[in-house]
Amino acid sequence: MSIEAMKMALEALETLDSGDSYKTHTAATALRKAIREAEKEQADFQGFVANVQDAEKQACEIINREWVGLTMEDVAELWEDYDESSWYAFFRAIEAKLREKNAYGWQSVDNVTEYLDELRGGRDDGTNKNICGND
Repeated sequence: MSIEAMKMALEALETLDSGDSYKTHTAATALRKAIREAEKEQADFQGFVANVQDAEKQACEIINREWVGLTMEDVAELWEDYDESSWYAFFRAIEAKLREKNAYGWQSVDNVTEYLDELRGGRDDGTNKNICGND
């Protein structure tokens, strides 16, 4: 039953004089309670819909973002920190910098490389485990 129909039934019940005021009062009380609950559920649902719409908007913004590459300054900075004994570390630094510039939410992470390691299940030093279970 819709909220509007419950309100109409309550109004009709309150105008009736059936001679049994206890039954009328009990029914009216039950209808008032049902109306309050239905209105709360409706408000909760509308809040849920608004949250889904916000999430959809954010997802579309992320999907439609333009790719941002590394500047010469970025590469120079990474090169300065580069340890010549490990090209792999240099590549990981490039990867982390690109993710930092292009992935939503990465800007709030203090150490992107450590965060990537955690997502992957550990450092890639031979102890890295495949968290998906499809080695």
